[in-house]
Amino acid sequence: MKKLVFYVVMIFCGLPNVSAGCSEKEVDAVEVDNGTLTGYWKLLEGASLTKKSKDGDWVQTATIKPGVFAYEFKPDNTFISYDLTGNFPAAKGTWKLDVKSQTGKEIGSAGLFLYSDNFKDIADTDALETDGAMKFQLSIKGGRLHLVSKEIALGGSGKYPYMRNEMTFVQGK
Repeated sequence: MKKLVFYVVMIFCGLPNVSAGCSEKEVDAVEVDNGTLTGYWKLLEGASLTKKSKDGDWVQTATIKPGVFAYEFKPDNTFISYDLTGNFPAAKGTWKLDVKSQTGKEIGSAGLFLYSDNFKDIADTDALETDGAMKFQLSIKGGRLHLVSKEIALGGSGKYPYMRNEMTFVQGK
């Protein structure tokens, strides 16, 4: 179980995704400032959460050690995910930000989609969107980047068959 949790954490921490939706109702477009996300973000804290049933309560089952990985989001919409422990090579890809609400340099709600060839190894899991992207819910407040991964079904009859990761990053090396 520890190995499974480790691999799922690495999948969500070291890689990215995208999805799209439609609406019949026109919505005012949010003016997006991608500069809010660009830069180097190092993990401050993180946790893996699980639950016993689809409608159950989330329970923290693991913590992610601070400073073990970082993201670098570049202005040309490319990213690098760094494993700062040296166990895995850096993952590279592209990113897309779907902002729902933004005030100045703070983003209240957005979808972050990460695309990388590294994800092809995990394509048959529930962790990716149908287009191959890894999706996170994102907010940036008070100089901190907060990411919540997609909820995935781990399968099998384990104690906690549903999982997601929550992480907070600070800007700078």
